[in-house]
Amino acid sequence: MELYLFHQDTFQRLYLFHQDTFQRLYNCSFYSIDSIPLESRQHTSLGAGLIALSTAFTLLYIPCMVVIARHMHQSSSYKFMFFIGLVDLAIMPVCGLLTGIYAIEGAVYCMYPTTMYFLGTYGSCKLLAVAGCQTIMSSKFQ
Repeated sequence: MELYLFHQDTFQRLYLFHQDTFQRLYNCSFYSIDSIPLESRQHTSLGAGLIALSTAFTLLYIPCMVVIARHMHQSSSYKFMFFIGLVDLAIMPVCGLLTGIYAIEGAVYCMYPTTMYFLGTYGSCKLLAVAGCQTIMSSKFQ
């Protein structure tokens, strides 16, 4: 079995434009999902904790976003914080709720390869969004 470590951009190019290479490198034909018993893959307490924390953080985030929105006209830093908050609120269901559900279910990549790929890509978009916003903001001050 070949093991390749790719940058996220390379992984996406493989998935989108070179399906034959992607299937050769990331197929699940060598792996039997049932080789690890379901009871060993399920993590109920971890999943419940992730779901509870994600829900609590989301509920705590909403009043903070309301306060930040009221002060957005005062400074551009509030606009930046509001944007980061929106990105956090959009990603929290993926990082907390779905990861918790998958942990309770005992899901692995080979059970839902396409879904897990796109959810992982969606989750990593926060880094790109914040970096892009930072680039735009820093060009204004030069």
